[in-house]
Amino acid sequence: YTRFETFEITLREYVPEVMVRRQNKKALLKVLNKPLGTVFNENPLVLLDGMPVFDIDALIEFDPVKIESMEIMAREFLFNHEKFDGVINIHSFKNDFGGFELPPNAIYLNYPLIQQPTTLVSPHVN
Repeated sequence: YTRFETFEITLREYVPEVMVRRQNKKALLKVLNKPLGTVFNENPLVLLDGMPVFDIDALIEFDPVKIESMEIMAREFLFNHEKFDGVINIHSFKNDFGGFELPPNAIYLNYPLIQQPTTLVSPHVN
């Protein structure tokens, strides 16, 4: 397929469930509410390799060349006590945020991998 120079153009051309809008020179993402056939009012939860993205203006100007896939949840999403108007889950090829610039106040922690279970062997007792 054709790779576009910004994420905004990619969303406009390939993702019918997401609409890019401008309000007071700020970018907004609107997700289709499929069960009701309407459009949500608020921005969706946007995740890039599991990291929430709050700067939508930076995201839509981002070069999507390192993005492998995207999943859209076009319905209301509840997580604990939070309610989100849809979810846009973006995956990069190397799980390194695709070169997206992290905000200066972001804290990135490497967690250890999940440990493999070990089998305990006990001696046979008669």
